[in-house]
Amino acid sequence: FQLAAPILGLAACWWRVGTEPRRSRGLWSLFASGLSLWTVGILLSAWEDLFQHFPFEIASLADFTFFFYGVPILFAVSTPQEGERFALFTLLDGIQAIFAGYLTYVTIFATLPFSTQPAAPISISLLVLTYHLENAVLLAGCVLRLLASPKGGDERRFYGTLCTFLVTYGLGVGVYNQMAMV
Repeated sequence: FQLAAPILGLAACWWRVGTEPRRSRGLWSLFASGLSLWTVGILLSAWEDLFQHFPFEIASLADFTFFFYGVPILFAVSTPQEGERFALFTLLDGIQAIFAGYLTYVTIFATLPFSTQPAAPISISLLVLTYHLENAVLLAGCVLRLLASPKGGDERRFYGTLCTFLVTYGLGVGVYNQMAMV
């Protein structure tokens, strides 16, 4: 189920990319990018658990991808309406995403990426709290965009779907993480 759910969601997003108007295609592509990172996180988590016997209590590379899935979703939530976009701002958003990924990695593992220093990951309880906060912030931003979107529009349908996903995901992963910590 943990692998089938993001793959089915990813397939649905790519289907929407092909059927939606131009403006909405970008939003669905960003959502699909986030689900791709989530799928990679599931695969990494399974590999770490089954083949590396990595303990759950320690943050791993899978945790980084689970956290970083929110960056494309944050882009989707913060993307301006049609006609208000500038290529320079999109480039700056991309640079900020790379920087956010770098800072996230340093925060989770207390070492620089690709460094020879041993990682000193944060505790799992702090990581789970971070996941909860990330999901709450993404949901709050999505709800605001949903309320600000014109009724009956393609964007409103996208933000409604994204809100439904974020609530479902947040509750599901919240329960799973709390049970796994026990």
